[in-house]
Amino acid sequence: MSLTQEVECDEAKKLLHSIAGYDINSKQTVVESNGVTVDNPKYLKAEKEKLTRLQRQVSRKKKGSARWKKAKSRLNQLHGSIARKRMDFAHKTARRIANASDIVVFEDLNVAGMQKFNGKMVADNIMGLISDLTKYKVELRGGVHHEIGRFERTTGVCSSCGQQHKLTLKERSFTCTSCGLLSDCDYSSAIAVERRDELDLMANGTVVRVANTLNTKQKLGVKTKVFALAKLPSGSEEIDKAAWPP
Repeated sequence: MSLTQEVECDEAKKLLHSIAGYDINSKQTVVESNGVTVDNPKYLKAEKEKLTRLQRQVSRKKKGSARWKKAKSRLNQLHGSIARKRMDFAHKTARRIANASDIVVFEDLNVAGMQKFNGKMVADNIMGLISDLTKYKVELRGGVHHEIGRFERTTGVCSSCGQQHKLTLKERSFTCTSCGLLSDCDYSSAIAVERRDELDLMANGTVVRVANTLNTKQKLGVKTKVFALAKLPSGSEEIDKAAWPP
């Protein structure tokens, strides 16, 4: 059965009140620049023993026999269960990210190249899928989804002074050689992704930085960033000047 549904997107937001960068790794599915982390459930790893047992049962049966078909059916059902759990987790995580910020930033990951390095880890973490699902969910809300270049330096960049460090895959934290700040590797990468994208979006004229209006967060002393959308989708009207802060 094939179903087609037309969904009307919200009008593009002219004022964007929040931006967040996301780092994807093997331990946590995503690490947000605002400090939120989502752990990787690793459904494939959790069912590894059961998968191995069912695969062994299939290999011991005569191919094409009734018992072989039953064992093969049980194996396929387990694979299907893992795939559905993974897809459900991906949709829920993408929805959470889309609702959290008006501008969502990811890295342009080379998933095919990463699979050659560690295929099971990449498959179990659905790295590329979360970014793809987040893209359309953000656009449905009228927000902006953007990806920075895959060759941009984000790993090992100090979140305080911007000093770059060379790190191995086993190093999950580092001390900045310039300012002495002890930083988590993944959290610093997420901040670097956010800052790099902010510069890119303003450089290509997609958004412009505007003065913040008085709101509850300001009264509490919390600094927020406000952007105005400069490049509207094709067919949209120009930015209403009345919407801009004085």
